[in-house]
Amino acid sequence: ARGLGILQAAPETTVPILIAMLDDTSFYIQLTACHAVARFGSNATPALPKLVQLLKNPRLTSGIGAIFRSIGPAGRPILLELLSDEEAQLRIAAVRIFAQVEGTNVSHITALIPLLHDSSLEVRCVVASAVADAPAVPDIWLQPFIEALTTESNSIVRLHICEALQQ
Repeated sequence: ARGLGILQAAPETTVPILIAMLDDTSFYIQLTACHAVARFGSNATPALPKLVQLLKNPRLTSGIGAIFRSIGPAGRPILLELLSDEEAQLRIAAVRIFAQVEGTNVSHITALIPLLHDSSLEVRCVVASAVADAPAVPDIWLQPFIEALTTESNSIVRLHICEALQQ
């Protein structure tokens, strides 16, 4: 897998082979295949449907994030859709990858703010942590942050919100 990724030869035939390797039972092979697929950049777009299935495995989030980062804007609509998925594990993975891909730009934080009120404590923690990594909280986000701070029952989520407000 690593060799195919390094060569980046014939993406139309190589990428499907690497995508098939993502189903391997070995975590090492899956992760190596993720990084090999990521080397193909926007040519790895055919991997997106498979990546959504694999996001249920939290161990692969970083490898899948590498693919999304390499694909670029073509993967954004899928991540935005996953932010409202009914499965909390997929929302968590989407938040983590979205934060990696989008960084601290305005649309990233704006897309995550509604998840500060998610029904899942884990989702709220991951969102609050991602938002706390933003370099500054623009005025338009202050009200949602303060509201989340006053209604949140979990101290870890409140801590991350406070960290974001201190920026």
